[in-house]
Amino acid sequence: MDTPVVFNEKIIALQIQANDSTEVIRQLGALLQAEGYVKNTFIESAIEREKVFATGLPLGKVNVALPHTDAEHVLHPAIALGSLREPVEFHVMGSPDDLIQVQLVFLMAIQQDQVKMLQVLCDTFKDSSFLDDLLGARSKQEAITILNARFHKQE
Repeated sequence: MDTPVVFNEKIIALQIQANDSTEVIRQLGALLQAEGYVKNTFIESAIEREKVFATGLPLGKVNVALPHTDAEHVLHPAIALGSLREPVEFHVMGSPDDLIQVQLVFLMAIQQDQVKMLQVLCDTFKDSSFLDDLLGARSKQEAITILNARFHKQE
């Protein structure tokens, strides 16, 4: 299950302290912007899109959110990863009236095939040990190793 997205430790934040989903998106978006992956319009656009199209996924033990926005705000494809020190509430994808406590956030800066990337990620999340391992990563390099092992398998 190879993905064209390269994981970069400069856009990984472990044990983020945030009060809400907007703060998480701002923190991860700032990493993407600082590394030149997105335009300066990306963060606000992702926040606004999250209000309309919720991205929280209730997966059981470790819940995930996949915020993203339109390709016009993206310069180069990337996915920023954030693990949260304390879970924050996100609205549930497909059930925006429902809230879940999210521990992992994948902020997607994707130019093409957003739906395909969402499917790839959702398929990957079926393996709860992957999410447990990622949530337990003690360093950015450990997180990169876990991500690459999953997404850049040799076929």
